Order: sequence, then C-alpha cells, then structure tokens
Amino acid sequence: MNAHIFFGQQSQKNLPCMPSDCDKGTCIAAKNPDCPRDIDTATARVTQGRITTIFFTAAYFLEDVEKSTVGFSVIVRILVKGTFIPLRQCFILRFPTGNLSEITCILYQNPKCLSVKVKSTPKTYHRGIKMKKMLAITAFASISSGAALAEEVLHVYNWSDYIAEDTIALFENATGIKVTYDVYDSNEILEAKLLAGNSGYDVVVPTADFMQRQIAAGVYAELDKSKLPNLKHMDPALMAAAAQFDPDNAHGTIHMWGTTGLGYNIDKVQERLGDDAPTDSWALLFDPANAEKLQDCGIALLDAPVEVLPAAMNYLGLNPQSTNKDDLEKGAELVNTIRPFVRYFHSSQYISDLANGDICLTMGWSGDVFQARDRASEAENGVEVGYSIPKEGALQWFDMLAIPVDAPNKDAAHKFINFMMDPQITANNTNYVWYANANLASFLMVDAEITGDSGIFPPDEVKARLWSATVYNKKTDRIMTRLWTGIKTGQ
Repeated sequence: MNAHIFFGQQSQKNLPCMPSDCDKGTCIAAKNPDCPRDIDTATARVTQGRITTIFFTAAYFLEDVEKSTVGFSVIVRILVKGTFIPLRQCFILRFPTGNLSEITCILYQNPKCLSVKVKSTPKTYHRGIKMKKMLAITAFASISSGAALAEEVLHVYNWSDYIAEDTIALFENATGIKVTYDVYDSNEILEAKLLAGNSGYDVVVPTADFMQRQIAAGVYAELDKSKLPNLKHMDPALMAAAAQFDPDNAHGTIHMWGTTGLGYNIDKVQERLGDDAPTDSWALLFDPANAEKLQDCGIALLDAPVEVLPAAMNYLGLNPQSTNKDDLEKGAELVNTIRPFVRYFHSSQYISDLANGDICLTMGWSGDVFQARDRASEAENGVEVGYSIPKEGALQWFDMLAIPVDAPNKDAAHKFINFMMDPQITANNTNYVWYANANLASFLMVDAEITGDSGIFPPDEVKARLWSATVYNKKTDRIMTRLWTGIKTGQ
C-alpha cells in the first residue's frame, strides 16, 4: 500500500509559512517570526495495522544557500501500529543547499519505520535584493506489514579509503540490503581473486587497464543499463576515454579518476633541497642526488610496477606506454639507482605516513595525497603536504565499478552501482576521498576547494601531458614481474 507524505510549511500558530502567493514574490515565511525552522507534529490514520494516510508539516527556510551543505533531522511523531515514535528514528534528509534538486533520504534500520523515497522541487524567491530559496518536498512512503523479509546481502570489494564514511550505511538504509565491504590496495590482489573464480563479490572496482584484460578473460558480466538510470549524469567525454578499455562501457562505469604524481612534505623537502627543489618534476624522485638527500625523512614508492616503471621511462624521455623490453629495462635501471634510498613499497600506507610526517616523499595517487593533506590539517600537527603532477607528464587512470560474471547478487549490484552514481552520493564520496569523479550533475555539490584544485581537476594544458595505461600481454607481464621483483629485493 502506498501513502503520500507532504512536507508543507505552517507556523506554530497555524499561520501559513509558505502560502500560494509565494510564487508572486511575497513569501510570508520571510516575514513571519512564528515560522519554525524545525518540524511540527504529524498525524496518521491506522487501519488494520497499516498506515494509510500521513500528513505533517515541515518548514525549511534556507539562507545563503550557496555556501554549505546542510543536514536536517526530521523530528516528527508518527503513529505506527498504535504507538507514536519519532520519525527521526526512521530517517533524516540531507541535501546540498547549492542544489536543492538532489535529496538524499537516509533510512534507519527500524522495523517500525517507513520506506521513504524523496523527490523535490526547488523554487527561488526574492525578498528585497537578497536571494532566498524555499524547499517544497513530496515524499512517497511505501508501507508494509507482516513478517520481515530475509535479509539480502551485497558483497563489495573496493580500494581502501575510497568512499565516504557513511556511503555504505546510506545504501543499506535506502535499500534494506546489507553490505559486506572488504578492501584491497593493489590491482594485482583484485585480479588474483577474480581470475581464481568464485570470489563471492558482487561489485568490484578495477582500474580500467586491468579491467580490459580481465574482460578478455571473461571475468565480468555486462551491465544492464536499463537498471542504471543515473548513467545520464556521467560525463560523455570521460566515459568515452574509459571506453578505450571497455567498448561502449559495456562492463563498467567510472567510480573515480585521477593521476599518479608526487606527494611531498613541503617543509622537509625545502629544508633538504632548498627553495629550488624540483617539486614539479619527476627529478624530485628519480634523480639519485635528490633521493639521497631525502632518504632520512623517508621515501615511499607504490607497490605497482605498471605505475612506477612507466613514470621512470617518461622521465628518461622514453614512451611511457612502451612495451619494448629494452625500454622497460631502462626504466627499471633508473628505479634501481634510487632503490637504496627508498624506505618501503606500499600502495596505501603512505597516506597516514605522509599526514603524520613519517615520510617526506612518495609516488602516490592524487586523491590519497590530498587525503593525507586533509588529515594533517585536521590534526594541526604542523605537516604541510603538497601534490604535483610532474611537468614531464603523468598517468591518468580510471577506476571502474563492475560486476563479476559469477556475482551471486547481480540485481543488488546494479542497485549499488546506480546508487553510487547518484549525484549527491558521488559528491559526498569526492568530498571525502578528494578524487575527481565523472558525474557532471555532482559538481555543484562538490566542495569548491576540490573543483578548483588543479591537482584534482587539471587544466587542459596539463591534461595534454597525461598518458593512459598500457594493457600488457602475458609476455610483458612476465618481464614486468621479473624486473619489479629485482627492484624490491635489491638484486
């Protein structure tokens, strides 16, 4: 049975806060001191244990709507099976004040609660010369009774530190699907699980070049795009770039994209290399003279040969996309010259170490370095972190949301991927992880500090120097593995 919940506006004295003549520019809410910024009570009619009709009022009057994201707890009492409970125990609404058309309804796991979907129609009103916005919402409540259904489970395998802290909870509360969430920190780990078969995962997040060869191995199911209406929000240009690895984006859609560059401790690098430290060049890392001076404060490298060796080749003036054995060996030789000064190889540890000042230089993924910068700032520990896309060029990569062909719950997997493409959810993730996304509709909700950072969203002249990853055949894979093992072991 369906019921309609109407969020209207009414004062505590039953005076109108949002009358019909608001459309004519004379919104009484701007002048009525009795209009609540909270929520009035609600009434409900119960028939045979089901809520058939619910009416309540809510007042949201937003000022300076361009500046911040506001979350409201809806404090309303609902009569459910003869008992009043606060609706705030069921859900809260979060929405960006810069774009009121996108609402996120957060459901809590409460057996007495409603299943709510929210649609909104924002309107803009004037009072004098200052712009205001009022929010009118219609929410649709799906009411159910009887025994609870068996719990549905979705298994997700993702990179570490790669979604907002509340993303999984929001999905669970919105869908009732329980999520088992595991993390990894290298494509090689993910690939080994997928190629072994029966991984048990429903959604994974491979980087596009790895995904291409995994598609050839029959690892992924094709997406049912009829179940992904939020695809309409995706940037056609970026999706086309990702399609070079997956024609027509048949098996995946972009989660995040970024670059592989240099993260560094600004003060420590300056102390050791001076004001002219080449922080805009791979020379900061690959020049042995610089690496030797930085070894005492700590250098880290990604444990990812497909990232490190092409960067070394690029610094040497070679084609970073080359699969020529001689070129790969020259790249490995360069890395070996700085090997004595490298503290460790790891693809996630550097985030906390850079934030804490335990290392001063790393080759890292853009968003990870920005997370380190953000953590250092929050800790107020005196560490100032910088990120640069080297002037010689850098890798541009795409991490894709995909469904393994043997996924046990493909339907829930589609729901999760579509949820991840919701503009507000995408913006939440970008605001937390500091990676660029490909969701055009999310940009108004992404912090201006992020969209305005050229290290995250590089300008066209920088994009022109980026290269895409090479998909290696088995022979080249063996060469890379041999060279990388030699580098890590120092042999």
